[in-house]
Amino acid sequence: MPYTPLHSKTLCPWEYVHNTDLERFPPVLTIARCKCRKCMNSDHYRCMPVFYAIDVLKKQCIDGAIRWIRKSELISVACTCARPTVHETRRRSIAVLYALENLLSDPIMNLTPDLS
Repeated sequence: MPYTPLHSKTLCPWEYVHNTDLERFPPVLTIARCKCRKCMNSDHYRCMPVFYAIDVLKKQCIDGAIRWIRKSELISVACTCARPTVHETRRRSIAVLYALENLLSDPIMNLTPDLS
């Protein structure tokens, strides 16, 4: 049976891409990028990156000299299916309410009830 990589058969498939920063060592990191916005099995869940902290060296000019400073950098290593955060859900609800308010106040639509 042929080998199928995990990133191809998950509910949130991802691909690997190169992230290049010449001011960093290592200058090229391989990171995961989600291929889909929503999970394959649900419209209510989203594909979200899974992050991992790694130590890198960042080039900086300090007092006229180039120095390499150790820093922690978050890189995405995979994608997973997750519920949207409260902030995302709230933002979507506010947008729907705003659109509905505009629709109801539009005189062309004349959706206000006649109470006479």
